[in-house]
Amino acid sequence: GTGGGAGGGTGGGAGGGTAGGAGGGAGPVDPTLVFIAPANNFHTADASVTLVVGLTLPDASVTLPSQLSFRGVFSDGGTFQSGVLTSPDAGQYSAALTLTDLGLYSFFATLPDGGGQIGPRVVNFDQTGPLLTLNVQAPPSRPNFTTLISDDPAGVAWQRDEEALVSLSSSSSDLDDAGFTLRIAGLLADGGQTSLADAGIRVRNAGACTACASATCRCFGVDLSVPTLAAFRGSFALEARGRDTVGNTTQTQGTLPVTRWRWQRISLADAGALSAAPAIGPDGTVYVGTSNGLHALALNGGETWLATVGAITSSPAVARSDAGVDLVFYTSTNAGSGFLGARIGSSGVAADQCSALTSSGLGGVSLLDSVVGSVPRLSAVAVLNGATAGTLFLLRPFDTTACTLSNFSSPIGQGNGPVCDGAEVFYPGTDSVLHNYSLSTGAWVGNPSYPLNFTGALGPLSLDSHGVNRVLVSSTGPSATGAYFEVDGGESFTTAQPAAPTGMAVAANGFVFLGLADGTLVRLTGAGAIDATASVSASGISGTPLLTSDSRLYATTTAGQLVVADRSLAVEWSVDGLGAIAAPPAFDCDRNNPGRGGVLYLTNANGVVLAVIVDSHQLELTAPWPMDGHDPRHTANLLTPMSEFTCP
Repeated sequence: GTGGGAGGGTGGGAGGGTAGGAGGGAGPVDPTLVFIAPANNFHTADASVTLVVGLTLPDASVTLPSQLSFRGVFSDGGTFQSGVLTSPDAGQYSAALTLTDLGLYSFFATLPDGGGQIGPRVVNFDQTGPLLTLNVQAPPSRPNFTTLISDDPAGVAWQRDEEALVSLSSSSSDLDDAGFTLRIAGLLADGGQTSLADAGIRVRNAGACTACASATCRCFGVDLSVPTLAAFRGSFALEARGRDTVGNTTQTQGTLPVTRWRWQRISLADAGALSAAPAIGPDGTVYVGTSNGLHALALNGGETWLATVGAITSSPAVARSDAGVDLVFYTSTNAGSGFLGARIGSSGVAADQCSALTSSGLGGVSLLDSVVGSVPRLSAVAVLNGATAGTLFLLRPFDTTACTLSNFSSPIGQGNGPVCDGAEVFYPGTDSVLHNYSLSTGAWVGNPSYPLNFTGALGPLSLDSHGVNRVLVSSTGPSATGAYFEVDGGESFTTAQPAAPTGMAVAANGFVFLGLADGTLVRLTGAGAIDATASVSASGISGTPLLTSDSRLYATTTAGQLVVADRSLAVEWSVDGLGAIAAPPAFDCDRNNPGRGGVLYLTNANGVVLAVIVDSHQLELTAPWPMDGHDPRHTANLLTPMSEFTCP
């Protein structure tokens, strides 16, 4: 009581009073320890960790200790480290630690005398990236008619103009969903690869990828037209990366097979050796002549119709919306007679035809503008050969006078169809004579500057708008060496070539590109001077090279090669094994996947039509004569507007 307090002296009194007061109240209050950092179950990839503990006392007048104690243990119970926490700030104690082993750590903190322990505070030291699974989805099933090869014979692959689906998944629970990335490398001509890049790659809905069964999965769409592909087929290298929530990354690699193969039509059993390029209709229908007739093929290679009109050995020509319908013109021979006919493009139903008895051969078809009364109408012109001479025919379907023919003409060379400049017709005769006619008041009238006589056999013609009636004539010349002639207003000159020219294309800048029978490509200036040559094959170039808007040149060879070069004639890539090819390629926009390149159509000696995906978006539309037959419809008319062949 009071006596006790006084007996204890001042200090005792004070002590007794204080103790008594406290004891008579709520009782003693323990110091409070609390972990401030790191957070519990802290996941980190950094070995440096700072342990921070806060201490509060019930009596603010009591001096805080200068340090606290801590200890850390591994998940197996072994001691990691014991030490002290110092107090740089009042009430907070810290220690900078360096973790040594990957795994879980448990930390405890106590007062200096070992009392008031708190913990465990768990830290997960993790420097292992997430487990990743990269999956390239199989390409879609393709039409597989019994007579159509739609998949590349070299193996199942995504097509160059498709968007491939690639998934990246992980079973890790701590994955950062935003940390999924995919990059792709293109394929160079020497077999090497370009730098990895993410161009052309986009994130798709996970449901688009069949392999995305895991909740942690990212589906990517890969535009295969973007990476460099300096080859017909190959595999793109893939690199995928994933990241967990603390920044640990993992990468994995894969490959994505890709091909330029679209399809190969092998059903044309009646075809024999196809010797002419197809013509492409406004809707993308491919028209090709065979030994039995005219075939119409859909975009997927399926046959739309067959018109059994006899043997067709030259390219057909497609007239766009003539008299309300698209017409397909052709020349054919059947039972000793020759025909210039027309079929309705959508159905193959006969529209009209002209015939010549005792026809022994025929050239190709070209389209020209003619006038019926005062109404312009698209018509077709061709030369049908008789026993000793040829007849120049004009077919004007749906007209009371459908056929207009000449009583003068020399025979035309097989496949060397006439070419037109509006309503003016040029064609090479087998007698080495170049003819020029116009239609006037229902009759054929010869140009007074023609015919022009040459020495040696004449080949295919091309026209050039850089001059007036400027006709490009390929010829073997008077000897075994080839020659190239320009005819401008009746004047001509010759440029000697190492072999016979097989066809000529004219670029927008006036340069002329020739293919030669010895496998050489030649570039001539507008004045006819040889500017560059390149031997690209041991076999001959098959007709006229094809020029595209991206300054590429495409040529086929008689040994079955497709050669892709730039305008300097440097080969970018080539492929062989396509069967002996006697005709130049035809070109169309990529109608399946607009904007991702174009499609070449080739024909070979085995009766096969082959569709190949190329990187060029469209023809060189400003060129006077960028391909065989001038344009995809094979109108062979210099005035056919090239703007209609603009690709989306």
